[in-house]
Amino acid sequence: MDPDLRNALLLVGLIFCGFFALVTIYVIVDTGLRLKTYGDIGAIALYGVSLLIVVMIAAGLIGALRNPPDDLTDRGHHRARGRLRRDRGDCDRDLA
Repeated sequence: MDPDLRNALLLVGLIFCGFFALVTIYVIVDTGLRLKTYGDIGAIALYGVSLLIVVMIAAGLIGALRNPPDDLTDRGHHRARGRLRRDRGDCDRDLA
């Protein structure tokens, strides 16, 4: 995947998370935090879970932005597959 496209998609995801965080904070401020009924306690718990999920997704997106994957040609997938076959053959030879 093109690195610029990857970064653009990750930034769109981060903006999306920011939007949901702002909407959640707006609802918290608009409704207020009161503890009059069990429903209010449940709402506060759901606010916390909502913000926790948004923060966890945003942390993953930020981590992906800060640590891009290596280029596929540098990873050596074909060499690793051959090395695994060779290693497996060595195990078979050891058992014989």
